[in-house]
Amino acid sequence: MPFFSACQKVGYFLDVPNSNYHRVLDQYTKDATYYALAETKYMAHVTFKSEPWRKAYVQEYSDRFDLSDPEKSELLAKELGTAQQYDVFVFSLYTGDSKAADLSSASTAWKLWLENGETGARVEAESITKLSDRDPQLNYFFPYITPGWSNVYLLKFPRLVDASKFELRATGVVANLSFVWEMK
Repeated sequence: MPFFSACQKVGYFLDVPNSNYHRVLDQYTKDATYYALAETKYMAHVTFKSEPWRKAYVQEYSDRFDLSDPEKSELLAKELGTAQQYDVFVFSLYTGDSKAADLSSASTAWKLWLENGETGARVEAESITKLSDRDPQLNYFFPYITPGWSNVYLLKFPRLVDASKFELRATGVVANLSFVWEMK
């Protein structure tokens, strides 16, 4: 019978991610948790894909996948081009009720919008795309995603955020969540 032993760590893969990317990720990620009678009713994490986040992501992705300079430049141009047209967020939601965690169905219990903190202008999400919570790349780049527990979405809004303060709102019968970013 074969016996396998692992006595040595294999680089950063077994450690908590601690790269420059993960420090930038922390700056652009907000979270909210609601408890009732010692039970977690919901837990949400949201990352704004800002320009500094996108640059750190491209560097980290390039480092992990050993991209050539032209590949890295192409990825950066794609990321920055998207940022010129859209405000994009990764939204991870845990709740014990799978229907309440569904943001993308026509009968969702949630309404999502992005609000400019200076003018009060609001836009609704142009698209809400469900992502796999079991994608190893997604789990590395967004370590708050818990496979088997998180419902993960990519939220895409028409470009609104030129303000120094803005708010992503998720409201409805389940809860009212507010995530505020103040850009420096």
